Formats: sequence, structure tokens, C-alpha cells
Amino acid sequence: NPHIQNHDMSKRLGAAWNSESHEVRERYRALAKAYKERHNKMHPDYRYSPRKPSE
Repeated sequence: NPHIQNHDMSKRLGAAWNSESHEVRERYRALAKAYKERHNKMHPDYRYSPRKPSE
């Protein structure tokens, strides 16, 4: 729905995540960990630095 507010979408997604089984959540956590390790190997000096709103 293109007219849904961001906070409403966040609530829906949070509820959907919480209703997932333990196995599904662990699978996604393992995938996230693997991607994080891969990114760290490819970019060892990377440090997140958000831009200021004025930029």
C-alpha cells in the first residue's frame, strides 16, 4: 500500500518478524552474520560514517 505511513509499516513488519518461528529467525540471523563477515573481509578498513542532514 503506497499510502501507509512509515511507523505503521514498521509495526507490521515487527509483528511479522515476531510471529516467525525460531528456526526462520535463526536462519536470517545466520545469513546476516555471513554477509557481515564477507563485507568485513572485502572492506577491512570500512567504518560507517553517516552524513550530516546538511550534506
